[in-house]
Amino acid sequence: MLLNDIELYDDPRQGKDLWLFPDEVPVADDLATKLHALAGAETLGEWGHAIIGHPIWPSICADAQMLLGLIHRNGQGAVRKVR
Repeated sequence: MLLNDIELYDDPRQGKDLWLFPDEVPVADDLATKLHALAGAETLGEWGHAIIGHPIWPSICADAQMLLGLIHRNGQGAVRKVR
């Protein structure tokens, strides 16, 4: 959901001041950095398996849970008057 719905994988900062609140941006950036580093190291296209099997996976899960918590707390969209 995080990767597709907020397009985290492509550019984690594209939602800054739009659908990502200021406290969400550093968490999204950290999560995307970790995912990019691991996915980029996988040359056979099996990045899903490489990420889940990597020792940093618990940290990725923790970042994702933190980001989801912030999104739930902050609501939808950082732009004013977005409901």
